[in-house]
Amino acid sequence: MATNLGRFLTVPSRVANILDWKKAGGAVMSLDVNSDRIGVAIARHPETCTSVYKMEPILFNEASRARKIDEDIIFKLEDVAKQHNVCAFVVGWPLQPNGRMGAPCGKVLHVLDELVAKSNSIFTKNRPFTLWDDRDIPRENVDMSLMKVNVPPPDEWGRSVTFSRVPPQDQSVIYLSREQCHHPSSKDSSVAADLLEMFMESHYEGAQMDVAADKGNGSAAYYFDDIDDYDNEKASLQASLL
Repeated sequence: MATNLGRFLTVPSRVANILDWKKAGGAVMSLDVNSDRIGVAIARHPETCTSVYKMEPILFNEASRARKIDEDIIFKLEDVAKQHNVCAFVVGWPLQPNGRMGAPCGKVLHVLDELVAKSNSIFTKNRPFTLWDDRDIPRENVDMSLMKVNVPPPDEWGRSVTFSRVPPQDQSVIYLSREQCHHPSSKDSSVAADLLEMFMESHYEGAQMDVAADKGNGSAAYYFDDIDDYDNEKASLQASLL
């Protein structure tokens, strides 16, 4: 991982703690990096809002074969983050079925590294990102039993024991085909929304989130604005009673 990128990486529990501190007005954004787009979803603290909003994906420039982060992508991500007061990110981490990192993980790191290099306001020390294993996210027309195979449970400290295993004695070379490294995703931001839904329900006991599609007319922003107005009125009422 690039040095600059590592400065903004944090553990999932810290993202949840940041949202706890900023539950009144903050939000978390999830990113699902694909070959031709970045899926985006937004969620507020479950005590404030139980909906995960599936946003329109941000498309890469079709004129270029390479996955390049241009000014348009930077502008869109910065705009969504500012509009929804995003305080942290959850990024899909496309591990291989055996728990190891493959080409899809490398592609995610490449995109994140470009975002850090070309923008100083998307990821910051006060707005970090975390990586979240996305192998349990349902996909259409995909046998989910093949997404996670031969994976031992984590140890008592939550660490994956896959990386502590001794290599096999035989020195045979294993070739991984493009098909073996393929990581299925969705055509829209569905995986990003399901990813954020799973993250929220994993970190907030009793939280039951639902996925709602943003209609493209700022409906998510309007709904969040209504919540902010309610919070402000509630805060004013509490202050008047003191």
